[in-house]
Amino acid sequence: MPPINRREFVKVLGAGVISSFPFFSAKTVFANAHPHVVIVGGGTGGATAAKYLKLADPNIKVTIVERNEMYHRCYGSNEVLTGHVSMDDITISYDALKNIYGVNFIFGSVVSVEPNAQRIILKDRTKLSYDRLIVSPGIDFIWDNIDGQTEIVANTSIPHA
Repeated sequence: MPPINRREFVKVLGAGVISSFPFFSAKTVFANAHPHVVIVGGGTGGATAAKYLKLADPNIKVTIVERNEMYHRCYGSNEVLTGHVSMDDITISYDALKNIYGVNFIFGSVVSVEPNAQRIILKDRTKLSYDRLIVSPGIDFIWDNIDGQTEIVANTSIPHA
């Protein structure tokens, strides 16, 4: 069998997730008729989860809470370093998730998760209730764990995702 590339793997994985949803429909997973899933983080993981939830059941209300209005995808970023593509080429808008799939967005930062109350609190003190919560915070370069590293150097001189 020939090796599978990442795009084919993601397609197969997505098909597997969708095919499993008839066994775990919104009616069996959620008590509400129109359940609300909140996803903290709109990167690759959060955006993919949102898309496939809406594909599985368009009646599920999906809200992504994300700090940035545009996403710079990490995969392919090495091509920016080599000059094969520009930063614009790896900058992704959320328009398709909003307009095609009906995903809601709140641009802000989460400061607290209250699992017993099933809500999150945003930096501006907005309280957002959910039936299910997905936390997909992504990755970060923790520069202060490297001896001699400074925040200025980490953010201006060292390419990282």
